[in-house]
Amino acid sequence: MILPGATVGVLGGGQLGRMFVLRARAMGYRTAVLDPDPVSPAGTAADLHLRAAYTDPAALDRLASECDAVTTEFENVPAEALERLAGSCRVRPPVSAVAVTQDRISEKQFLERSGFPTAPFRPVRNERELEEAIVALMSDPVRRARLGAAARALIDANRGAKDRTLAVIAEVLPAPERGRSTTLPFRVIH
Repeated sequence: MILPGATVGVLGGGQLGRMFVLRARAMGYRTAVLDPDPVSPAGTAADLHLRAAYTDPAALDRLASECDAVTTEFENVPAEALERLAGSCRVRPPVSAVAVTQDRISEKQFLERSGFPTAPFRPVRNERELEEAIVALMSDPVRRARLGAAARALIDANRGAKDRTLAVIAEVLPAPERGRSTTLPFRVIH
């Protein structure tokens, strides 16, 4: 248990971080924030604001040395930052939990394995998997109704349409990190 008087830290200095800092201070805790923005909402309210990148080794080491426990304001804090902190102070949620939320496929698979309902999905890492996802997630009558024989023939004849679709998807979605893939939730809109 971490009792009032201890120092709690947060990676991320936005509005959620500010709410965390204000509540922690009202409960008698000291607070520290690591955020690169000199006027971050949480940083301006904290006892200590470390203005550095989330991966800055010196800032992470200082945060760990100042804090009894550290949390994160958002799930996309670099995993290596949390791992470094976990080596010398308490980090919650655990690095392993945050890592699952940073990869949408891992996240969806974890939720399915744990018995939570999820919308149907398929991992899409390449053109073949995109085609498989469309076939698996759109029922045959819907595909036929939406695409009709003439439209299917036109799409087959014009391979460029699929390439353009993949290019649009690539522009909209962030590029997956090496070794990771992207989940596309396909929904039929009537």
